[in-house]
Amino acid sequence: LTGFVGGALAERILNQGHQVHALVRDPSRVKLHHSNLIVHQGDARRFDSVMECMKGCDTAYYLVHGLNESHSFEYEEALAAQVFTRAANESGLKSMIYLGGLGPAGELSPHLRSRFLTGEILRLGRARVIEFRASIVLGQGSTSYEILRALSSRLPFFVDPKNLRAECQPIYLEDLLRYLLGALDMEGESSRVLEIGGPDRISYPDLLLQVANHSGIHRKVIPVPDLDPRLMAEAFELVVPEYARVGRHLIESLTYPTLVEDDSASRVFPEIKPIGIQESLDAIGTLSSDLGALVSKEHTRKVLQLFVERFPNLRWLTLLSDKLSV
Repeated sequence: LTGFVGGALAERILNQGHQVHALVRDPSRVKLHHSNLIVHQGDARRFDSVMECMKGCDTAYYLVHGLNESHSFEYEEALAAQVFTRAANESGLKSMIYLGGLGPAGELSPHLRSRFLTGEILRLGRARVIEFRASIVLGQGSTSYEILRALSSRLPFFVDPKNLRAECQPIYLEDLLRYLLGALDMEGESSRVLEIGGPDRISYPDLLLQVANHSGIHRKVIPVPDLDPRLMAEAFELVVPEYARVGRHLIESLTYPTLVEDDSASRVFPEIKPIGIQESLDAIGTLSSDLGALVSKEHTRKVLQLFVERFPNLRWLTLLSDKLSV
């Protein structure tokens, strides 16, 4: 409920007249208020928390991910999925709707591998599971879009490594929500995996350029040889430190295409016609150049905090970070 997709989805479900039980770690972060919204404080990795929230429910949306965890996010995501599946079995839950990630069969990045594994664990239970696999979600507040926005507005130029030209298939937030809501009324008892995306396929550097161009931010693109994604992650953290943990995992996935290869979703939901990238950006609106953010006090403090986490023995870094925090 405190996440980008969860908050938007819960509001629409409530508007349809349903009662919503939401499990959150910090209820103070919940901005949505409704007579049919019941907020439960707890942790998705704790069985008692999940069971308490799931009592009396017929359908559950599973929107949990662990990319922000300081420890192994793959372990944390698998643990949460196991707990959720056990609670679903014991509570008699009828169905689950899970938002996962698109990726090719076979070799996967840790992030995509974890998304696939989560779906497999959920399907081990007795409840029917509808798993939607999506690529980048375009919408103000979406982590993937906000990262694109920050990079396109802060970087003075873009690099275009040969090995990071895998294509993605972005989907607009409103289209994603229509799929998630439509799953509530899906007939049948069998679990399904449905791949969803907009009509456009594009490489990540080209998408970054399109986001910038849409707002009149002109940037040069510099082709470069293959770059180690780990090096890209290091540079990323210096430019967008507020998304350091999430971004590092996402960058590992840039060498893998995230495309819709199975068009089953278009047959299951023929009434949903996802819009393209340009229409999505038009709906979101424009952004302004943010080069000044790179030299701001707040940005410098965040970068220093990253160095402090990696080099805790350098006392002068800690002292400087503390001074900027005052």
